[in-house]
Amino acid sequence: MTHRRLKDNFSIIRAEDRPKLLQAKDEVEAEMNKVKWKLIADKMKQNGGGVYSVSHTFSDSEVRKSR
Repeated sequence: MTHRRLKDNFSIIRAEDRPKLLQAKDEVEAEMNKVKWKLIADKMKQNGGGVYSVSHTFSDSEVRKSR
């Protein structure tokens, strides 16, 4: 979601809270990304693939580049 869409969707939030909203969004997305890649690594192992830790997995953009 772009900053503009966030701003439009949360226009009732006080102006001084908008930077906090964006920071919270970034923090939540980073945590969700870690969980997502751990689940993917676990499924790879279950499917007979190699063993990977979250620190060894790729980001979404790196996976797309390798296709």
